[in-house]
Amino acid sequence: MRAWLALVIVLASLTSAATTRVAQAQDAARMTADMERYFEGERRAGYVALGVGLAAAGGGVWLITRDDPRARGASWPILAVAAGEIGAGIVLLVRTGGQIDDRRARIASDPAGFRSSERTRMARVARTFTGLKYAEIGLMLGGIATAYLGQRGGHPRLQGAGLGLAAQSLAVLMFDLEASSRADEYRVALDRFEPGATGAAVTQLRGGLLLSLGGAF
Repeated sequence: MRAWLALVIVLASLTSAATTRVAQAQDAARMTADMERYFEGERRAGYVALGVGLAAAGGGVWLITRDDPRARGASWPILAVAAGEIGAGIVLLVRTGGQIDDRRARIASDPAGFRSSERTRMARVARTFTGLKYAEIGLMLGGIATAYLGQRGGHPRLQGAGLGLAAQSLAVLMFDLEASSRADEYRVALDRFEPGATGAAVTQLRGGLLLSLGGAF
């Protein structure tokens, strides 16, 4: 009888260990896919930012050559923000590949450490996006107010500057709203990822089995 019970314990242990490994591998694979989806979105955003920035820079250069004070006034904020858009696009394109490789390796080698550090980082990213969105809305409203005052006061250059600032602030706001939504989805995936949870549950079940079988001796 004891031999049979010992055999049951060994088989249960082997089965639970295999089940744990399979479940953890599946969980890590899902997290890796979610991570790659997020950063591929960042890469695409880099192309968008670079393209929009280059187009805005071209438009700003064209406006500054016009014999129109409104156009020249609009060119300066358009060019200034375009420089930031181009810079952001280049940064996203250069760094994203390395970020994917680094996080893929960390999920494989230290999933719990990855989850902890990445959740902390993404919480900081979320706070940054909140601040940026408020700032961009403020700049957009400030640009509209500036354009209105320029028009009322007969200052076409000031009016153009306000219109340019409002237009670029709106463009950047739309970009950051999309990026913020993508980051929120990634944070949900990080919260759902629980490395070791399956193993702990199976270990607890196995321990209960051992105790119950031990009582039979």
